[in-house]
Amino acid sequence: MRNLGILYTYEWKKLVKRKMTWIAFFIALAMTMLSVFSDVTGKYYVDGVLYETYYEMMQKDKEYAKALSGRAVDQELIEEMKAAYEKVPFNVPRYSLTDEYQAYARPYSEIFQFVRKTMKFTGPEEMLTWEADEGAFYEQFRQNMVKKWENNFLLTDGERQFWAAEAAAIEKPIVFGYAGGYEKLISVSYSIAMILMMMVAVCLSDFFAKEHVIRTDQLLLSSRFGKRQLFWAKILAGLSFVVVNVLVIWLIDLVMAFGLYGTDGGDIMIQFMLPDYPMALRLDTAVAIMSVMMLLGALMVGAFVMVLSELMHNSVGTLAVISCVILIPMFMSNPFTNRILAQAWACLPSILLDWDNVLGLWLVPFFGEYLTMWQALPLFYLILGVILFFIGRRGYRNYQVRGR
Repeated sequence: MRNLGILYTYEWKKLVKRKMTWIAFFIALAMTMLSVFSDVTGKYYVDGVLYETYYEMMQKDKEYAKALSGRAVDQELIEEMKAAYEKVPFNVPRYSLTDEYQAYARPYSEIFQFVRKTMKFTGPEEMLTWEADEGAFYEQFRQNMVKKWENNFLLTDGERQFWAAEAAAIEKPIVFGYAGGYEKLISVSYSIAMILMMMVAVCLSDFFAKEHVIRTDQLLLSSRFGKRQLFWAKILAGLSFVVVNVLVIWLIDLVMAFGLYGTDGGDIMIQFMLPDYPMALRLDTAVAIMSVMMLLGALMVGAFVMVLSELMHNSVGTLAVISCVILIPMFMSNPFTNRILAQAWACLPSILLDWDNVLGLWLVPFFGEYLTMWQALPLFYLILGVILFFIGRRGYRNYQVRGR
């Protein structure tokens, strides 16, 4: 065990002493930080005149939302919002710049957006012709969820019953609250996850391959600990490297998001962002789920990169293959109509980390119960990780026979 620790430390040193590791880390950090605060940079001009900065805009909307926090979206609040919007002259150009909109409607803009998305209004003019009715609103709220699972032809009857029960458990009326920090993290989490996975691919693409390129492989494999403990040390160092880098960057992004937008609203339901999601899920739970999914996705990419690096003996080829695996599925719809193949496709890291798949409706049967995708993924990735481990170990230990 002591020898394993020494080898593990040495492999870590090899990683952190590479210039490319630090370049990739700081580029990833800068890009993820930019995605968090990009909405509050810049200025808004009207006819060449400064109207307000985006930061001032965010702060003003934040105060308006906080003023309504804790109120249920019921008949009273819906009527208040509608009455405020009725004071706006929508027949003039750029009505959102009018004094009436700024004074009356803008404080209720978050409520309006929730109502608009639920009722499928194309704009405020359509909402003005609607007779505000809490019962009709929440019936449409329920119907949107029903359509979501009824229109998914790959769902089983058992899955539809599961989601019907989950949707019925959502308490109504839903309580509104400001949750800018959580909403920002959820909205940028997919792009951050892609950046982190590419960083992992760049840093680990030559982790095994370099020894073959500089021809130290035969020396290492013929050493006392070359075939067993060295492989373990490299795998553990690579995976722990992924964990440390992902957690450091994600924690910095968390601090930035909560520092800019606030920590309020963790107990608010995700339906304010995804009105047709048929499960009672708090925003803080959603961010925690995405954090775990992001780490698991990065770990799976790291494991795949290391195994590929050992099998191909070429860092450029490894990076090219993993880049295709990560990037190409992002621009494709699911190509399978078979349920098993379609669900397996949805488990690819670059596919799964999209919120439509993290909170997808496909379930996994498990001893008479159903698991959601985010509940089942850790077990699935664990099994896949074990398979990759044995493939990589076999290639590593047999290389001496097939090598130079």
